[in-house]
Amino acid sequence: MPNQEDLIKVYDYIYSQGGVRNPDKKATIMAPYGSHASRDKMFIDWISQNVKMGARILDASCGRGHLALSLHKLGYEVEATEVSQWLIDNELKQLPFPTHLLRYDQLYQLPEKSFDVVCSNDVLEHLISKEVVRGAVDNLFRLSRSAVCISIGRGVFADRYPRSLAISNDCEIIGKGKLKRRVAFNLHTFRASRTWWKRVLGPRFQKRCLHYTAPRGNIFIFGFLNDV
Repeated sequence: MPNQEDLIKVYDYIYSQGGVRNPDKKATIMAPYGSHASRDKMFIDWISQNVKMGARILDASCGRGHLALSLHKLGYEVEATEVSQWLIDNELKQLPFPTHLLRYDQLYQLPEKSFDVVCSNDVLEHLISKEVVRGAVDNLFRLSRSAVCISIGRGVFADRYPRSLAISNDCEIIGKGKLKRRVAFNLHTFRASRTWWKRVLGPRFQKRCLHYTAPRGNIFIFGFLNDV
């Protein structure tokens, strides 16, 4: 299993190329990696219905910044973080709000409870272990004074569809297991059941809104914190 530094190098490569190539090399580069219109809409809908305009929002590991930019255009005060130096230097520097080069385990560098809402959109399943994920979750909740919005991608079904990743010297993504051809498009490295996610995340919320979309394998957890 690659370490987090290896994965960050891969993300730089993926973003600079526009996507990920299938292991058999028959597929072309996919549509821009980091674009999740359907998941973004669920975040935007919940926030616009439940959070006052002008609130401070952090999009933690924002990818190409689509969610963060949409929230900014609605009138929220937005900041974003990202692990890819390539994105920071090329695409994100054009955004009209601050972006920070920070991994999830570096979010402690931001002040505690400095945001009304913290968003994590299909990120946690890209981390490398339960310990790293738990630390990342602690950081997300430490930064929020009101609400946290989290989506978790197909990694939640990894117990049903076992798979793993290997990274070759030229940074191509090579999938192994039952989803050999599909895993190249996911780059999910962390495996956990839905029960584990609910146990880790659920008790932190006073009011929860959980959406399960089985065909895409996503969990959405939007809610207000217990200490609010």
